Amino acid sequence: MKAPEKTLRICLFGGTFDPVHNGHVQMAEKVVSEGLADEIVFIPCRQSPLKETATGASGAQRVKMLELATRNLLFAKVDDLELERPLPSFSYQTVQTYQEDNPGAQIQWVLGTDQWNALDDWRESEFLLKTLEFIVLQRGEEPLVQRPSSRMKRLEFSHPASATAIRQSLSVGQEAKWLDEKVAKFIKAENLYS
Repeated sequence: MKAPEKTLRICLFGGTFDPVHNGHVQMAEKVVSEGLADEIVFIPCRQSPLKETATGASGAQRVKMLELATRNLLFAKVDDLELERPLPSFSYQTVQTYQEDNPGAQIQWVLGTDQWNALDDWRESEFLLKTLEFIVLQRGEEPLVQRPSSRMKRLEFSHPASATAIRQSLSVGQEAKWLDEKVAKFIKAENLYS
């Protein structure tokens, strides 16, 4: 008798990644090492509908930095589909695309506690809560909104990295922490955030 095929678990990881840092990569590694996903797809957005400021690096530059940062991760992919869409880009559209392109797969979304707590502000949040399994990375005692109807797994995770702090350091000529070596070289070569 043939063993049943295992359901592919695709975990979407959206964000501006401006720039991608070691905290992002370690979040993805944590999800996979805990056995919660088979594949992590990093999806840079053009601009979050919940953020008013534009990103500092271009979409193509952010894709390149993601490719450099994830080059050694066999489970990682980078998908620029949200960069090809007209603004604003919504997560529910991305989920629908992945459902259509991956029939039978379990689609998940990984995020931090802050985004989980703000999920009611996302477009079509009810659709997302019914459709997805969420993997929420919680920092310490950070409060977590409870949603009884949702499928959510909580993981403890903490990392000091901050894209805002990295951009601020680079803008005043300081060396930035928390960056992959090749990403740091790319930022320098492209004169980003200076």
